Amino acid sequence: MIRGLLEIGQSTDVGEGSIEIGTTAEEDWINNWKQYFHQFTIDDIRIIPSWEEVPTEDSEEMILHIDPGMAFGTGKHESTQLAIRGIRKYLKPGMRMLDIGTGSGILGIIALKSGAEYVFGTDLDENVLPAIAENLEKNEIDAAAFEYCIGDITEEQAVQEKAGADYDIVVANIIAEILAGITPQVPHHLKKGGYYITSGILQTHAQVVRDAVAEAGLTIVEEVPMGEWESIVARF
Repeated sequence: MIRGLLEIGQSTDVGEGSIEIGTTAEEDWINNWKQYFHQFTIDDIRIIPSWEEVPTEDSEEMILHIDPGMAFGTGKHESTQLAIRGIRKYLKPGMRMLDIGTGSGILGIIALKSGAEYVFGTDLDENVLPAIAENLEKNEIDAAAFEYCIGDITEEQAVQEKAGADYDIVVANIIAEILAGITPQVPHHLKKGGYYITSGILQTHAQVVRDAVAEAGLTIVEEVPMGEWESIVARF
């Protein structure tokens, strides 16, 4: 902080500096990024980008086609993997799931491929719209089974009404401070006995989420660490 370095009346020389600003075409950034994203597995799920071939050998793996574009969510990050494992653990066939911060739609698509009946996703970033639509098509998901909208579910009544209530699972893979703001809204969308699966939480910030969960009337049933991250699962 500058205030802490300078006393009133004191002068100092900070030297010279320069700032250069350039632009990169969005499509160039995406294409360059592709060289770093290759197919990989999470447990029994194989995640494959569209520019790579599906393995020809027989396999019982779930095949998931994901192109995130400008949206978050390839499955590579520890926080996404924790959320995926939470969904696979607590989801039962026929359940309904609300995905807050849906990004590329990866969590909702995995839920539907794992037996969910319906998913509704919300996000703040309009860049997710083409990514979700393309990923639903690539994975042959019925658009009626995965609906989504742009908006803030914590502040916008229209988004809250579109999302509706009585979900078996609410999942949110977002940083701890934002999760703390979302959590008070969760009981309005979650049915009694339903699960709230959170991820994106640095272990050093987990207490913020624990406190928000308790204040919302939810009970923590599991905390799962992975590297410096963790997932907190609570029940309503």
